[in-house]
Amino acid sequence: MNRLAVYALIIAVSGTLVFWGVSRMALAVGWGCGIGMGLLHFYSLRYGIERIQKQTAAGKTAATGTISRLFFIRYVVLAGAFFLILSFGPDELGSAVGGFLAFYVVLLFDHLFGRRRSP
Repeated sequence: MNRLAVYALIIAVSGTLVFWGVSRMALAVGWGCGIGMGLLHFYSLRYGIERIQKQTAAGKTAATGTISRLFFIRYVVLAGAFFLILSFGPDELGSAVGGFLAFYVVLLFDHLFGRRRSP
């Protein structure tokens, strides 16, 4: 398991335990969904960037229309997922947004304060 998946698992389990401890299972489900969406969003962004880098390294120009279309599709799917969670209730939506943001805050801290990797 890579480092990001471990971070996501730790955040999801800790948030779920906190919400379960205060008897708010609906919030725990929203939190887990938010973490999962953050992880999938990050991997889709990384895949897109790696694809563009491979095309550029091979001497091909990245098609601007394809990049824009994939960018648009990614965020429409993300908005649809948050809307689906909203259909369960506003508490779940708030929890999902919190989980999504918590995942990215942990990634930011990992980037800023993590061990320096050799190039």
